Amino acid sequence: MKRLLPFICLVLLVGCESRITPSEPIVIEQTTLTNYAPVLPTDNFITKTMQSWRDIHPNTYQDILQALMHYDTTYHFSPSEIHPDDVMAIVEAIADNNRYDVPLKKWGVRYTNIDGELTFTYKLPYDELMKRKTFVDQQVQSIIANEVPSNATEYERVKALHDYVVLNTAYDVTTYENCDAINCENVADPYSAYGLFANQIAVCSGYTGAFTALLDAAGIENYVVTGTAKGVGHAWNIVKVDGQYYHVDTTWDDPVPDRPNEVQYDYFLKPNGEMYDHSWKPDDFPPVAKEAYPH
Repeated sequence: MKRLLPFICLVLLVGCESRITPSEPIVIEQTTLTNYAPVLPTDNFITKTMQSWRDIHPNTYQDILQALMHYDTTYHFSPSEIHPDDVMAIVEAIADNNRYDVPLKKWGVRYTNIDGELTFTYKLPYDELMKRKTFVDQQVQSIIANEVPSNATEYERVKALHDYVVLNTAYDVTTYENCDAINCENVADPYSAYGLFANQIAVCSGYTGAFTALLDAAGIENYVVTGTAKGVGHAWNIVKVDGQYYHVDTTWDDPVPDRPNEVQYDYFLKPNGEMYDHSWKPDDFPPVAKEAYPH
C-alpha cells in the first residue's frame, strides 16, 4: 500500500484577547505550511470553506489570492475593515488547498490599530517560480494535445490523464522516508506538478497537483481533497464525469515500488463507500455518487 508523507502544519491559536484592537504592533509568528502545488486554478472548483470566505470578504479574498499567485512578498490591509483573524483564515484556506501553485515556506502577520501587513516567504526565488510555472503550463498543453483525442468523452479524458500520471511517475519513497518539518522545509519539487513533470517522481501532492492541472486544461470539473489515508496526511481528487462526482487517487493507483507500464484502478472513479481507508470533510465538496462509475 502506498505510504504517504504526513502533513506538516502549525495552527495559529488566537485567544479572545486578539479581538481587542492594539495600540502597539502585534506580531504573530510565521507559520510553516504544507506545500501543495497545482496549476491553472479554477475559482469555481474550490472547497465550500474557501467559498464562504470568498463570499464574506470577496475583495480581500481575491487580493490575497492574486498576491500569492504572483508571488508577492507583502500584502497590506486595514484592521478597521477586516479583522486580522479573518485575514489569517483566508490565507490558511487558500494556502492549504493544493489547487494553487503557491510553494509557500512560511507566512506571518503584523498589525496595529491602523495598518496590517502580511508577509510571505516562498521556497524558491521569484525568477525560478515563474520559470517553473511556464514549464508546467507548456507540459500540460503538450500532454493534452498528445494524450487526449479532441472527441474524447469525459470518461475517456479522465482515464487518459489518470493513466498518464501513473505511467509517467514513480512515488518518491526517499522523500517520504526522510522528510520532516525541519530538514525538508525548503523542498518543493516532490510536492509540485513541476516536480512530477520535470523529474517523474512525486509524493501525493505532486500527483494531485499534476492531475488537477491536466483536468483543468481538459475541461473536467474537479476538486482537490486534503485529508488522511490510513491516518496519514494525504491529497487526492474528486472529479465530475457524466453528471456525477467520484473520487480519483492517482497516488494510490501507482504501484510501489514502481512497476513500469502498470496502472491500477483501485481508487479510480469511486464512491465514498469505497474510500474506506481515506478520511476527509465530505461537506466541503459536492455530493459524491453512491456507486462506482459503471465502466
